[in-house]
Amino acid sequence: MQLSHICFADDLLVFCNGDVNSIRAFQKVLVDFGKVSGLHPNNVKNTIFFGSVPLDVKLKIVKILSFEVGQLPMQYLKVPLLAKRLGIGDCRSLIEKVNKKVKNWKNKKLSYAGRLQIVASVLSAMQVYWASVYMLPQGVIEEIDKTLKGFFYGTKIFLLKAKLKWLGSKNGREEIKWLTNEGKKVHFSTHQVWKDLRVSKPKVLWHHIVWFKFFEPKHAFILWLAILNRLSTQDRMQIWMPGSVFKCSLCDKVNDSIRHLFFECEYSKSIWMVMKGKLLFKGLPNQIDGIVDCLAKYPYNNKIWCTVNRIMLAACVYFVWNERNCRLFRIKKDLQMCSVQLLMGLFS
Repeated sequence: MQLSHICFADDLLVFCNGDVNSIRAFQKVLVDFGKVSGLHPNNVKNTIFFGSVPLDVKLKIVKILSFEVGQLPMQYLKVPLLAKRLGIGDCRSLIEKVNKKVKNWKNKKLSYAGRLQIVASVLSAMQVYWASVYMLPQGVIEEIDKTLKGFFYGTKIFLLKAKLKWLGSKNGREEIKWLTNEGKKVHFSTHQVWKDLRVSKPKVLWHHIVWFKFFEPKHAFILWLAILNRLSTQDRMQIWMPGSVFKCSLCDKVNDSIRHLFFECEYSKSIWMVMKGKLLFKGLPNQIDGIVDCLAKYPYNNKIWCTVNRIMLAACVYFVWNERNCRLFRIKKDLQMCSVQLLMGLFS
């Protein structure tokens, strides 16, 4: 008998009963396969694992196969092989791997869009890979989720262990006491912890311009970053890359900044003038900080035109920023303001 085609496998898992007769049958199959194909197992690379097998039977089996005896847990394809339910300690390597990726110095220069892409395509994939094999403990999922959120928003979460006091209760169980900022011991509650840990500041006057009942999340997010001067405009990039020459992708005259894009740039200004003509408050200035200051002074309500004004401002900022990025990163100067055309269509 001659073989014309053989399928090779890098790794082969074989399960059988833990008795001598089953092992002898398994060994006979390997020998017969070797005679037909000329392929023989490498005992140095083979490992045998036992589960609830008596010691004397183990010794006989090892003598027959001459395989190395392995111990669980072990890792296969970077995932632990266990004979029990997966615990938090077994997932420590996954958590450490995610943390290592997050702490990479290159990630600190990423924009929010870049961080979101890293989270969606790389960091979350590690968790999904493990979850395709095991049901991950809830504590592991929560810890990874906390790490990814901190990475995306650029924040760090600190646990003040010194403020936790463990005290025995009358019924024999342990309860957690929290030491407040005023030095009082109280029952532990997330409300009290948040009250003590957060940095308490008064609400900004413009919060209702960004966050309101009918806001569009992606529009509000970009407007929020613009107001805080956190968008990665070219004036900020020059700090990282001194000596580089940048030009606004809309007017091609000066490097862009928050103030220039919204709305001192002659191109974006022309768009804002058209949109401002549709607003209830037509006397608004042409700079983002002045616009926000003026709108913050008007009474806040949920009437239709007040809501439309806020929606229109956020949409205008979003689509101008989107068009700027399209022109800058797609290296096309002949675009017909596709994003802004969509904006005009929305409010025509």
